[in-house]
Amino acid sequence: MLDAHSYVSEAISKHLCELASSMKVVVEVGVWEGKTTHALLNACKGKVYAVDHFNGSAASDDDTHKRSGKEKFLKNCGGFPNLTLLEMPSHDAAELFADESVDMVFIDAGHLYEEVLDDLRCWYPKVSGVICGHDYSYTSVRKALTEFGLYCTMPVGDYWEYTKPAK
Repeated sequence: MLDAHSYVSEAISKHLCELASSMKVVVEVGVWEGKTTHALLNACKGKVYAVDHFNGSAASDDDTHKRSGKEKFLKNCGGFPNLTLLEMPSHDAAELFADESVDMVFIDAGHLYEEVLDDLRCWYPKVSGVICGHDYSYTSVRKALTEFGLYCTMPVGDYWEYTKPAK
């Protein structure tokens, strides 16, 4: 049985799995205990990269993420052959990927405005398909998306999604 807590709803997880099932390379930024990663690993027939520094949140009002989820993450996801764990800050991980080499990026890491904007700046060039994330209800997330110029759909719950136009 999966031993992971997540604020991502089952409806969002199901939607992410539907998207990931047709992808070859998926990146999840902010994996905590691995519940969403586990779902992505089951759905994606290709490679799933899990990016997290496991240092918790920088937000002073976010005590739920101050504890590391690494131990539970490894227990829940460590056995998948299509997993690559990148235990590092998001911007360092993004540097490992060529532009447009990732089919899908799911961002659910830091929720501070600067953190979200930094993730968008780092990962948008790497995506050839879908860039999406969680916590659209946060003012900081909406502000970063708007400033970055992404006008997203919200197909389900507290989730945002943008598909890059084909070149």
